Amino acid sequence: MRCEEVKKKRLEFLDNLLAEAVRAAVDEHLLSCAHCRQEVSELRASWKVLDDFPGLSPSGDFVERTMASFREMRKKERKALALRRGVIAAAAGVLLVLSVVFFNSLGEGDLQHSPALADEEVIENLDLVEDLEFLEEFADDLDMVMEYEFYVALSDEEAL
Repeated sequence: MRCEEVKKKRLEFLDNLLAEAVRAAVDEHLLSCAHCRQEVSELRASWKVLDDFPGLSPSGDFVERTMASFREMRKKERKALALRRGVIAAAAGVLLVLSVVFFNSLGEGDLQHSPALADEEVIENLDLVEDLEFLEEFADDLDMVMEYEFYVALSDEEAL
C-alpha cells in the first residue's frame, strides 16, 4: 500500500472500520513508513486529547436568561413597530390635511389650472414631501438601531 492510500484510510483505520485485509495492509505499511506512522500517531494523540477534554454545559440559568433576552427583544420590536406606525400615521395625516386644503383652495375656475401653478404648489410643499421621506428613513434607521441593540445585549449576556 502507498502513502496516499494510507492517508485516505487513516481515519477508518483509527476507528477500526476497515476490512481485515485492508487493515493488515495499512499495518504493514506503517511498519515500513516512518512518515505515515508519525502522522497516525499524532492523529491518535490528538483524538486522545479531545476524548479527555471535559464537555461544556450551559449554566443553570442559561435557558431563563435566553428567554428573558428574547422577551426583551420582542418588547423593543413592539415599541419600534408602534413608533413606526405612529410616524407613518402622522405623515399620512399631514398629507391628507394638505390634500384637503389644497383641493379646497381650488375654485371652480382653477380646475383647469396651468402646469406652472402645479409646479409652484409642489415647490411650496416640497419641504413636507422631504419630511415624509425623512420620517420613512428614520423608521428604517430605528429598526436597524433596535436590531443592533438586541444583538449587543445578547452578546453581553453570553459573555456573562
